[in-house]
Order: sequence, then structure tokens, then C-alpha cells
Amino acid sequence: MVANETFDLAESRLLVRARRGESDALRLLWEQHSALLWSIAEPLLGRDGAIDALRVLQGRLRIHGAGLDPRRPFKAQIAALFLELVLDRLQPRPVGGIVPEATPTRTATRSLSSSAAKLRAALTNAPAEIRLVYLFTFLGKLSSDDVARLTGWPVGDVRRARAWMAYRLMEARA
Repeated sequence: MVANETFDLAESRLLVRARRGESDALRLLWEQHSALLWSIAEPLLGRDGAIDALRVLQGRLRIHGAGLDPRRPFKAQIAALFLELVLDRLQPRPVGGIVPEATPTRTATRSLSSSAAKLRAALTNAPAEIRLVYLFTFLGKLSSDDVARLTGWPVGDVRRARAWMAYRLMEARA
């Protein structure tokens, strides 16, 4: 178990039941995490793409339920499958590593009046790879090491992407 992962006995019991093929256990796990998955997928893929990705993910979980590890948080286990689905659906953008060569335009954020709208615009204008790192980090509560392990990217690139996004969000708040 990774040091920053907390052990949840109730979730572990559900994972054991899901491994045995109990569909109600898998359904409960899905219900606990589907809102979080939606909050990550929808900004990246749009409504229709997010619906499609979550349906595919749910189908894969039914097929691979027996392979779930009760010693690891369910969120970390579905993140790898989810990341694969999201990356397959993202439109590639020209980036050097995962840090963009050109910064997004600020013209969209200048015309927005509310702070929330400015932050939303900063997140929307970021390259998809950086948004994914940000969303897995802050909404999914995964560490840089976890995101690097899931994506296969160097930890340094993940940390640079997080710093780039944090800077853009702070800039939007100003």
C-alpha cells in the first residue's frame, strides 16, 4: 500500500465481495465514486464523451471485478482504467513533454467578471494533459507519485504540470 493511501475496512470488504462476483458490491463501489469520475471526465471530454467513457469504464469493471485488490483503495484502482479511457478520447495538443510550449490565451478570462468564471476559464484553456494531472491530483486526491505511476510520465513532469496549473489558477484569481 502507498504511504498516503488510507485503509478503509468497509471499502476493503466491498472489494472482497466484488472479487467474488457480487454485483451489488461493485454497484455500491461505483455509486460511491461515479460523481468524482464524472467531475473529472466532463470538463475534459464534454457531456457526451464523459457519458461514453463512464459507460465503458463501468463495463470494464464488471469484466475485471475479480481482479480488484482489497488492499488498495478502489479510487486508485479505477484511476488507471479511467486514465486510459480519457487519454484515448482526448484530442492531442502539441506539447513538449506535458508542459505546453505556448501558454493559453487570456482574452477569454479578461471578459469574465466572476472569480469562479475566471478559474473555470483557466482550467478550460489549459492543455488536456495538464487538466488531467490537475483533476486527478486535486479532485481525485492522488499524489504526484500516484499520477506518475498511472500515466507512465516522469514524476518531475507531473510536478511541473501541477505547478503550471497552480500558477495559471492563481493568475486567474488576481
